[in-house]
Amino acid sequence: MTRKTKIRLWIATIVLGVVMIPVGVGWIIYTVTQTGSYDPNAEVTDSETHVTTRGAYVSDSPLPFVGFALSFAGGILITVGSLGLTFGWLSGSDDDDDTYTATSAAIARSRPTTRIGWGSGTASGGPGTPPGGG
Repeated sequence: MTRKTKIRLWIATIVLGVVMIPVGVGWIIYTVTQTGSYDPNAEVTDSETHVTTRGAYVSDSPLPFVGFALSFAGGILITVGSLGLTFGWLSGSDDDDDTYTATSAAIARSRPTTRIGWGSGTASGGPGTPPGGG
């Protein structure tokens, strides 16, 4: 698999995750409104103000949990896709890698071009000796 294909797959993973979140939220809203009913005797207490009000939509259906799971999975896909896109090593090595483009091969073939010491020639007095023996 080429590098461009892997990048496209990571982006597709992120896009799928982004799509799954609003679908999950929509599923929650749909199932609560379709399977729920208004109960005037239900009591709801606000945890901050401790004010209790009567009347709320209630549902005995487990279907809203499916929407939560869908949104949660979408968040995981976004995270994994972002990490995979950011750190390419998560996707493994490319099939089209060759020894001439690998970073380690480039370092192994490299030679230092900078001389250590004074002047452009080899100093007879050793390192640190100025030209002319000085």
